[in-house]
Amino acid sequence: MPRRVIVTRPEADSRTLAAALRRRGIDAVLAPMLVVRPTETRIDGAERYRAAVVTSGNGIDGLAAATPHRALPVFAVGEATATRARRHGFQPVVAADGTGAALADLLMERLRPGDGPILWASGDEIRVDLAAELGGRGYAVDRVVVYRAELAAALPAAASAALTDGSAQGVLFFSPRTASRFVSLVTDAGLALRAATMCAHCLSPAVADAVRALPWAAVRMAVRPTRDDLLATLDDGPAPAPD
Repeated sequence: MPRRVIVTRPEADSRTLAAALRRRGIDAVLAPMLVVRPTETRIDGAERYRAAVVTSGNGIDGLAAATPHRALPVFAVGEATATRARRHGFQPVVAADGTGAALADLLMERLRPGDGPILWASGDEIRVDLAAELGGRGYAVDRVVVYRAELAAALPAAASAALTDGSAQGVLFFSPRTASRFVSLVTDAGLALRAATMCAHCLSPAVADAVRALPWAAVRMAVRPTRDDLLATLDDGPAPAPD
């Protein structure tokens, strides 16, 4: 098991993840590849929605800031986001299996198009267009951008040091966008060859594809796109992702 890994999630998510890693005896080097900025959007009359759908923890944080209404059913992309929704006081909360496609399927299983409009609290960048996906099935979906995610301008000093001195044995990647940014910044810093002694731990095949420009010693992929399954790759469980 690695004793030190670089974490590329936005800062708030990285700090929560660092605590989980400490419980495993692993030191985390925080290297956020995205800077999350709330849009300060306000949602009036949220009670008119049949449900809300969120595809990230930042989405539920933004929804909580945008409305005081908590008696709003929430469909979350995964259990970590669902847990965050419950902490904000939303109820009831249902979790999908970690992907946008699974989230759309879950919502269509639980709701009918005629049940009422759905609120989608999202970031400015999206990978799965739930409004188009669900809209094509007859659902009325209002997308509200509650946060923006800006790419990091440079590789954080702590991550640069961990790469240079070889003290980190791996890097955790949760999205293709953050993975691509890490690859770009590491390459620009002249540190690409340092990856040859490290393992890339990836949430999904798309994330694994995004990191392959670096010469990793191994690329490991979560069995399912969940945080727990990604952390399980630190235990030498899943085999490296195929080339």
